[in-house]
Amino acid sequence: MKYLCGMILSGLALIGAATMSPAAAETNDPSPQFISGLICDTREQAERFVLVLRDNVEKALVTVNTEAGTPNACMVATYGFVPGQTVSEVERNGAIVNVVEVRVMAVATSGGLQMIEPKVYYSVVPTSDRIA
Repeated sequence: MKYLCGMILSGLALIGAATMSPAAAETNDPSPQFISGLICDTREQAERFVLVLRDNVEKALVTVNTEAGTPNACMVATYGFVPGQTVSEVERNGAIVNVVEVRVMAVATSGGLQMIEPKVYYSVVPTSDRIA
């Protein structure tokens, strides 16, 4: 479980680096970046995930998905994405977590990576910002 939580947080940090990359913003490079991490159907679900996350990613996913009424509203997946903008900030334990748009263009399946019709999902990015 700690491995999964660490993997998600590492992946989320990579999304953060990608969304803040000046080079990517200047070139408008539509090439997807690949990551294993959280994606949610809505901004509100991603915000809720941050609020209910403790040390147990699976419990947080079950909580959000139960509240949403669908088993895959939020999930951990390996996917190719193009980062979008930050859409909100959530305070968690005195730190700020950004909720960001990710335009998913490919997903990992048992048969390998599969391109999909691009769709906007939401993920979260821990920041180094703290609330005083």
